[in-house]
Amino acid sequence: SDAAAANVLVQCLLGQGSLQLEGWKPSKAVTDAIALLAEEARQQLPDVALGLWPGASEAEPYDEMREAKGRCRPAYVGVVAQIEQILKQKPKRINDFKEESEKCFKGDNRLYHIPRMLTRQEADKVIAGVAQRAQALRRLVMDVNSRKEMKVGQLSCVKCGALPREVFSRIAARAGEQWTQNLVQKEGESKKLYWNMWYGPDIIRGPSENGHDFYVVEDNLGYVGGFGDLPLARSVLLGEASGSKGFPEFKPFLELENAERLYEEMAAHYKRNVAEGEKVVVLYYHRSVRDDNEDRRLVTLLRQKGLVPVQLPDEKGPREDQPRLVVRHGRVFLVERKTVKVARTGEVEGFRTATAETSEPVGLVVLLSEPTDVQPGHASTKLRSAIDEARQRIEAYEEMETKEKMKAARNEKSLVSVKSKVDFLDTEGNKSSLQMKGGKLIWTWTEKGTNQSERTQGPIRYNVATGKLTFGDYHYKPDAEGLKKLEQQWELSNLPIEAQRAHLAARELRDAVEQLSCGGLGDAKPAQNQLFRMLRADDKEGWQRLMEGKQGVPGLLEAYYKGRVKVANGPGLVLVEDKELCAYMDKLIQHYLGEEPILRTIPTRSFSTDPQLLHTVFDIPSNQSNVVVKRVDGRGGNAVWVGAKLPRNDFLAARPLVAAEPEAFIVQRYTALSKVDGQITDLRGPAFITSSDEPLSGGTGVAVSPVLWSRGVPADGSNGKVNISDAGFEFAVATAVEKPPRVSNGNREHHPQVLHAMETNATKGRCLLKRMYWKLS
Repeated sequence: SDAAAANVLVQCLLGQGSLQLEGWKPSKAVTDAIALLAEEARQQLPDVALGLWPGASEAEPYDEMREAKGRCRPAYVGVVAQIEQILKQKPKRINDFKEESEKCFKGDNRLYHIPRMLTRQEADKVIAGVAQRAQALRRLVMDVNSRKEMKVGQLSCVKCGALPREVFSRIAARAGEQWTQNLVQKEGESKKLYWNMWYGPDIIRGPSENGHDFYVVEDNLGYVGGFGDLPLARSVLLGEASGSKGFPEFKPFLELENAERLYEEMAAHYKRNVAEGEKVVVLYYHRSVRDDNEDRRLVTLLRQKGLVPVQLPDEKGPREDQPRLVVRHGRVFLVERKTVKVARTGEVEGFRTATAETSEPVGLVVLLSEPTDVQPGHASTKLRSAIDEARQRIEAYEEMETKEKMKAARNEKSLVSVKSKVDFLDTEGNKSSLQMKGGKLIWTWTEKGTNQSERTQGPIRYNVATGKLTFGDYHYKPDAEGLKKLEQQWELSNLPIEAQRAHLAARELRDAVEQLSCGGLGDAKPAQNQLFRMLRADDKEGWQRLMEGKQGVPGLLEAYYKGRVKVANGPGLVLVEDKELCAYMDKLIQHYLGEEPILRTIPTRSFSTDPQLLHTVFDIPSNQSNVVVKRVDGRGGNAVWVGAKLPRNDFLAARPLVAAEPEAFIVQRYTALSKVDGQITDLRGPAFITSSDEPLSGGTGVAVSPVLWSRGVPADGSNGKVNISDAGFEFAVATAVEKPPRVSNGNREHHPQVLHAMETNATKGRCLLKRMYWKLS
């Protein structure tokens, strides 16, 4: 009966195009219920949904600074008044600030001159929403860690239907990680194993509807961007950082917030979780493999809080002149070479300097890296390492294919297969045959007058101009009859031979990776072994070097799973940031916490759960502007198609990718990002989640920064994505003071709310302004 009611409701809403039916104005509670029911109906009954989120692209983006009639919003009144004075008196300060901030960020970023302002109520809502979402994810990880692989059906979220079993199995298989329960020595130990992950959901403010102004787009875990820039952004904005004059006049209008509190809480938590005398180490990448300097800023902050930075060794192994981690007898030690004074012996008195190697126990290691780079061959990371390696090789093969296309002769093609066996002679009377065996093209030839045959595996180079088949040093030109037979049976590729080989190698590796996520957990083992065999056959030395080489810290993860060292941002947590999980996060919050989500997730659907969704999204042109298509494991804005911002052909380029691998893609409702001074912007809430039961700022086992992080890009010409690498920049995020000071306006000083009224109500007469002025005074 619920489904039938939802069916009718969706048809009515789609027919009217609005919740505001003629003569009927529902309450907010009813509107919320209708919206939720309609979304459920679209998921359960896709055939009745004639459109996908109709009208989503028509909603006007929220203007953070100004209301519809141009009035400045209360949170921005003080800051905007200062900016307007600067524009009148010294506009060059704003232009200079761009260069100043870029220098402060060491050239890899810059700050916008207007901060992203929030009211106290808005800031509290976002921070509480991040904490709530983190609590639900914490419960999910604890639920997963308490089960063995074969007990998926016993997960509480699966049993109650908050997360369908097939969805969880698909996400877990795609994560490519071993279950914690299968790696610890005793079955009960997985519940006690310490884990800690950094967390920062991407949050946007959409067009105001149903009372939910802020939405979560996706969840980010591990080393999340923005963690290293919270204090710097604020100090640069206010002119407190070296090299920045900034805008100190903003300070009276910003709440005094501790931008370093998250680092302080993090460091204190880590230190409480190690024994006396044990070190807390931060393992970070060498700057040569990073795109920016945020790592260095974060390492500096954590060093100031008492943590010890150690550079992650590359495939050459650790450098002896730098601090390094060593695993001895199952325990982890920090080893350093230090210069010490040694008393001289013999007739000469005094001291001499010498180098000595010190060794101190390590109780906890924080990874500013992927766990696969710490110990690629460990059971917990081996599959993930293989998937990453396969993707790198796929990229290399695709690049090779492009280069070979450009190099090759115009007439060169590739013979890739035959329909059935073909026997033929060449112009010199030598015998040849082509046939398919096990999906491979096999060419066998026998020289004239001998019984000796040779065999090779295709594809085979074919020159259209000369009519010759070539493989290595062998060149054969089929006679007229042989060519006729071949033309009836062969399949030619327009790619030249080297490009064709690269194309096939990339396709085989891609198919092997995709196979891992197509099946559930039960089908994963054969697919894993197949991928391992392919990588070994493709490059045996490279595979051995990856699995058994000097990269990272050999033995660290064995020590972790035996409980002899703790690890933050370690293995076993990848499944939590899979974008397909977003579609179920609101239900997981309801299940684990018994609460309604403070920050709802953007409506999200998976192509794997609805066979009609591919047609609905790509084949009905009117739906394009209302949707965003994403790959579930894409990062940094990659593999994202924003329908409202793309030409039709560019959007349709994603269709064959989705059709080939529907389980790897989701579609989300398009939501126009809010704007600050003509720049589209988002938010991120830095936090960390831990297995520890200690009370933290975000509740049990969860700490949340009181200062948020924000990015922006110019709205004009935007592709709908907010990436710093794509002409983007940072915003300093601040909370507006609730009782702002008076603001100078010419020769008089006024309360900001009076200025707020003066902007738009000047025509209503001076009496109103005088009454407001004296009342506020």
